Amino acid sequence: MKISPVVLFACLVFFIKRSDAQNLLVNGGFEDINTCYEYKATCSPAAWFVVAPTHMLNRPPKEGKSALAFCFDNLYTPSAKTFPYTKLLCTVKAGNEYTLRLWVNTGKHAFSHLDVLFTPGDPSRINYINERLEPTFQFDNSAIVQKENNGWMLLSKQFIPREDYNYLLFGNFLNNTEYAKLKNNKTESSGNIIYQVDEIDLRATDSSLNKCPRYEETIRQLYAETRRHTSYVYLDEKRALVVREKTQAPVLRSDTMVIPGVLFQTNSSVIDSGYQTLLNDVIVKIKDRNIRAITINGHTDNTGTPDYNKTLSLKRATAVGAYLIDHLPKLKAITTENGYGDTRPVAPNNNEANKAKNRRVEIILDYFT
Repeated sequence: MKISPVVLFACLVFFIKRSDAQNLLVNGGFEDINTCYEYKATCSPAAWFVVAPTHMLNRPPKEGKSALAFCFDNLYTPSAKTFPYTKLLCTVKAGNEYTLRLWVNTGKHAFSHLDVLFTPGDPSRINYINERLEPTFQFDNSAIVQKENNGWMLLSKQFIPREDYNYLLFGNFLNNTEYAKLKNNKTESSGNIIYQVDEIDLRATDSSLNKCPRYEETIRQLYAETRRHTSYVYLDEKRALVVREKTQAPVLRSDTMVIPGVLFQTNSSVIDSGYQTLLNDVIVKIKDRNIRAITINGHTDNTGTPDYNKTLSLKRATAVGAYLIDHLPKLKAITTENGYGDTRPVAPNNNEANKAKNRRVEIILDYFT
């Protein structure tokens, strides 16, 4: 029986997704969410890290409930770009052939490119603002092997590394992209161009290289690292963490402020005037800080449908953002609002007290000291 190319391709994608044990990247579907050590709040996909705060493109993930979103570019401030990275479960060996595949969604913007960088050591030691980076390779339009109507595109690239690598990072290393022409049109109030990635998969053509003695230990190490708001924390070959001594240079810090659901009228995104003092207290705390970015995440309990909860949570996050910007206009270009609905509870939704804990808005503030 002759198998059509479409069926063969579908079977190949299915096989790659199911053969997770051979993937050199852990949590490639980003379903496991890290709870950060400092604030006991949901923070980012487990085992994945970013040089700067994460962002959310409000598109459904390719698979499951979660995807990884990052700031690919900014129309006004190139330093606002973020670079997700992780540690490889086994070393990528020089001279061997590997294939990296991932799904990407660029929202309302056309796909530009995606730079990929493999490094021997922790890439967060690199100064992304001052150092000129050359990617190991770049995904461009020729790397697109499948497109879907919902905006998701499958990228695939074979490559042979010139040296051994232990870490993977991706993002936008260019300072001039096609998005620069949008600046005068001001199509994005914050200036952020958000890319979203899902179902990322890396493996060697030689399957024996997809497993090594440290495979499970590296998974344990990556999941154990939950500090996302501590400066100068690096993954290390010998120890789970290395914390560099503080220098005299400005340090980027993060605070998470949790606003309870009582701020809003029932089943509404309208701020209850009786609780506006909660936001006024936030304004007093942040007005004199050297703020780099603010991320506002809305959350609900599990009452209602998932779509309704996600829409309500985003409206509430947007309402909080509008209130802060109205009092502190300088925040407009650096504020991002996300709506997670009931997908990131902090307590079981088994009674009213716990549901009240899940109805909240988190304000993640990144600032220099």
